[in-house]
Amino acid sequence: MITFDRNTHAKAAIERIRPRLSERELTELNASVADWQPRPIPLGAAEGQSRPENSTIDDVVAALDKRNIEAFRNSLKTVSADSKAGDVPIIFLVVAAKDNDFLRVLLEAKPSLDVTLPNGMTLLHIAAGTGQVSIIESLIRAGASEAAAIQDKNGAWPFQLAEKMSHTAAALLLKAEADKQLEPFVKCLETLGYSAPGAFSDPVARHTATKVYQRCVYGGHDVNLVTGFIDRETLTFVRSSKCQTGYFRRLYTFEQNGQLRTLVDMYRKDVPVGSAAAAREDGLDKCRRVPGRKKCEVHPLPPGGCLAIAAPSQKGTAYHVSPVMFSKQEAAASALTLCGQTNCSILNAIGSADHCGP
Repeated sequence: MITFDRNTHAKAAIERIRPRLSERELTELNASVADWQPRPIPLGAAEGQSRPENSTIDDVVAALDKRNIEAFRNSLKTVSADSKAGDVPIIFLVVAAKDNDFLRVLLEAKPSLDVTLPNGMTLLHIAAGTGQVSIIESLIRAGASEAAAIQDKNGAWPFQLAEKMSHTAAALLLKAEADKQLEPFVKCLETLGYSAPGAFSDPVARHTATKVYQRCVYGGHDVNLVTGFIDRETLTFVRSSKCQTGYFRRLYTFEQNGQLRTLVDMYRKDVPVGSAAAAREDGLDKCRRVPGRKKCEVHPLPPGGCLAIAAPSQKGTAYHVSPVMFSKQEAAASALTLCGQTNCSILNAIGSADHCGP
């Protein structure tokens, strides 16, 4: 057994990506390095059990520093393409080095591309910071395109970092890729009623809809994962159709005897995937069949969300329904804001099953 001090590599890694990180993120990374204690690493078998996998990580870093591409290529014969300098995968160092030739050599070794830093940054976040279009294109061709749609822990997409650093060409490329990768997610939110068509372009509406969807897929069990930011796991849930069920709670509004009335029921359909539109049409048909009801409206509520309806205190038929919100308090506040009068009150507020906030 030997011990391997990764402080040297971790600090070197931090220096390479320092220009891409905020002061808070740098503080967190430096603290992580300072707290680490060396631990035994078994002598591993890169080739014939003769040397540990990380025994030549210094050679990789040195070759990259010296821009010696042949030495870099040779070092990858005994070092895994997924090896790390400290806690940072070497592919991040290569991307930050702004040399597409080195990146192509590393990509030939088939490294993992679905990797992130502790701050949530992906390979395309780091590439965005470099502004190197050729590096971004190489990563996308290699299979890292999904990263264009992933937000870091501050809620930033790669194209936004490129815009912030005035890398116009890189920002346009990354924005186009993000739009393509996000299209299934946007359609999912709209189909299931988490957001209205077109609402995704509003940062506040997008954040709320994403939080509600995440609460649905995580079952309300791990609040730390409900961030409102689109991460890799959230996109995976969309692809696997998780949380796309055939049930919705529905909030009805209708006029009866000249007064506004509300009621709530549950829509269930024995299909693997339901839609808010189907739940609404079914509810409208049911409402209109009841004698004496006029101006029926149905507002489907997808799993995990909350709705509220507000109306002026004087008797009448005017009302305002909130968008799907994360908690009943938020839904009530939104409905009252839409009502826009000092004498408005909440007529009804509902949450979906047990996953709606208090």
